[in-house]
Amino acid sequence: MGFYSAKMNTGFKTNRTIDTLYQNVLPIKIFSHLVTSLFLWVGIAWPWLLLKMNDISQIGFNEESIGYRYFHSLRLLYGDNEFPWLPQGQFTGLFHIIIQWLLTVFGYPIENSRIRIDIFTDLALVMQFTLIAITFLFSVSNLNFTTRLAIAALFLMASYAQSSFNWGMHLFTPDYLIWVLIPACILIGTMVRLGKSQAAPSAWAFALLGLFTGILAAIKITYLTFSITLWITMLLKLNRLKFQLSNSLIVAFAALTTFLLIIWAYYKFNFEHTYIHLQRLSEFTSNPCHNAYFDLAWKWLTTESFSWPISFITISMLTPLLFIYGMIFHVTRRQSFVLLVGSCLSSYICWKRFYGATFVETNAFAAAAIVLFFLLILPPLIRKRPLKIKRQYFPQISVIKHCLQLGMVLILISVAYSESQKLPLNVFGPMARTGESDKALTHFLVSQGGKTLFLIPNNAFRPLTIDSAIHKGGTDTYSRWGQSKLMNSLFSDRWYILGEGLPGTGDNPVLDSFHNIVFTYFPPERDSAIKDLSRFGINIINFSCPFEAKTGNQAIIVACTKNK
Repeated sequence: MGFYSAKMNTGFKTNRTIDTLYQNVLPIKIFSHLVTSLFLWVGIAWPWLLLKMNDISQIGFNEESIGYRYFHSLRLLYGDNEFPWLPQGQFTGLFHIIIQWLLTVFGYPIENSRIRIDIFTDLALVMQFTLIAITFLFSVSNLNFTTRLAIAALFLMASYAQSSFNWGMHLFTPDYLIWVLIPACILIGTMVRLGKSQAAPSAWAFALLGLFTGILAAIKITYLTFSITLWITMLLKLNRLKFQLSNSLIVAFAALTTFLLIIWAYYKFNFEHTYIHLQRLSEFTSNPCHNAYFDLAWKWLTTESFSWPISFITISMLTPLLFIYGMIFHVTRRQSFVLLVGSCLSSYICWKRFYGATFVETNAFAAAAIVLFFLLILPPLIRKRPLKIKRQYFPQISVIKHCLQLGMVLILISVAYSESQKLPLNVFGPMARTGESDKALTHFLVSQGGKTLFLIPNNAFRPLTIDSAIHKGGTDTYSRWGQSKLMNSLFSDRWYILGEGLPGTGDNPVLDSFHNIVFTYFPPERDSAIKDLSRFGINIINFSCPFEAKTGNQAIIVACTKNK
């Protein structure tokens, strides 16, 4: 009895099981594929749909992603010789540049930042959801309906897990994070096809793997875990060393070419800044990780790793044990070895950078690996000890199999739903409060008029408003505010100082040119925050501070106006 059941002597006229029925009736097959893809689309888009239904803006709360992705793509498209740098997300950035161009074509001026940011965010998210659903549709098209549904439910469970960036917050962030579901789908689909095929992969297959690898590297270097797993799988299907070496060179050449072309296109086909990006990326990846990540990992291991309910981090870190078990048996040793390598590499990345953004990708890889264990490793082990069942019971066995799969789907959906219910309490409430504070601050500054100076001692004291997005969009790892002519022209009534800078020094205007100042503190540290303003050369006696508003991270934004 194979993965898809053959004809069975059931006594019925159709003479088919549930599996073969939907495969042989084209409308049912198409409908089942669309249903599972739509289920995944709605599942990952659900937080964004809730935000839209409740009219909650992300501008303040998701200020980092919006600031970098919106304003950097804007500067690349319309800036005068501006090339802001980030270590990842260049492939997704190309799509963001296209969205910026379309917004201009359809009449949204770049000066109208708030409306344009909201539309940009919505378009970027819909694009991400749709690309994931399309990839899922074609990648797992050779699996049956309940299996595809279970895979989609497991992806949702991994995405909404508490460990995965605040209960799925990455699902409605216009950034590269959610894109990890695309290589996860491709990994499952390709591994299943390679597992069923007896033929060796062709040179064209290795060239496509190189293309896939280059795209992953241009999203984030650590996403190469997915392509490395596929590369080892394809190599092991070649019998001769010379073919393994020659095809590996094809992968390397195609990957490097694709990666460089994407980076070159992202930096407007500028060779100098393409080289600068590669140089900075090398420095960034070679820097040792901060000890705080290891401290967090150790704290989790000693206090939370096996607490109940079990975190998806624990499931992710225990995934290699599945493939260690598979390696015991000869029939599954090769595939188990490949997935063991990939799982160990994913776990290493998790340990090295132990925080929410990393959990998004390691959870996705773990979900894909678990699916592959049930599809590729477990069935051969079961077939080694076949049950002797009379043929007349085959239809009942097929029904039982589907009932078990649907039961698993319902369990996964219920867990994902339970986790997603924490979003309104832990994310949506603070996000709504941040949006109200953002609008109130903007209204106050407009009513006061004049230029405003934002004082930010460090990133923890950034104002969770559109101004933090503006500040981040006008800077990068290697530049401060004021170096972007485009941002200076768009926001000529604002200036931002981060760290130890002083008004009147460097590029910073003198203090007398500002009518308002804005700073942030965490209760009950108001007095010490005001005292710390002296580091910026500011005496609060010269200002009155009638405006205070609480943001989603419990900080208080204070706006002060110069006394007349």
